[in-house]
Amino acid sequence: MTEVRRVRAVWTGIAGSPYLSTWYFANEIDKGDEIVTALRKFLTSLKPCFYLGLSVNLEANHDILTAEDGKLLGSESSSPGAAIVGTGSGELLPPQCQGVMRLTTGGIVNGRRVRGRFFVPAPTELSSDGTPSTAFKDAINTAGSTLVVDSVATGPWVVYSRPLEADQIPQGSDLEPRAGSIHNVQTATAWSKFGIQRRRRD
Repeated sequence: MTEVRRVRAVWTGIAGSPYLSTWYFANEIDKGDEIVTALRKFLTSLKPCFYLGLSVNLEANHDILTAEDGKLLGSESSSPGAAIVGTGSGELLPPQCQGVMRLTTGGIVNGRRVRGRFFVPAPTELSSDGTPSTAFKDAINTAGSTLVVDSVATGPWVVYSRPLEADQIPQGSDLEPRAGSIHNVQTATAWSKFGIQRRRRD
């Protein structure tokens, strides 16, 4: 049985919020506050990337799940600290536009590489051609690489490949039923374009 820790944060302060972000970590007992410290460092590095009217609060309770079936085992509390407020002072982009951090792993599931994404809401930075600026991408790269390193001591940051039941597979798909699994994040880097996200469920 593989245990995975789910940590969430809620973003508030602008039209369309609240938004929700989720991270997964290989679970280690009593590491909640250490993970919060690492995530606060991560989010602080991202402050220039999101609008100054937006703030993010980490949730105090972390859910512990069984990776193979996604069932809840319990929870662990932490001290999440005060809200982290953005410092991006440029013009706010449309709400569906998001900064994108692309996550790579060494995992392969159903013949596909396991990859993930983290979305940075309310970006303000643009270059002259409408893509993220160098400063924007540098901040995302710094935050991502730091969390990869910092999480080694707390239970590694992972991409969670969720379980898939036979009745969840669309007719004609080449997907196969599978148990859930977790895969350590190896790199977390900025995409050269903005992503489009119409919901903030995860």
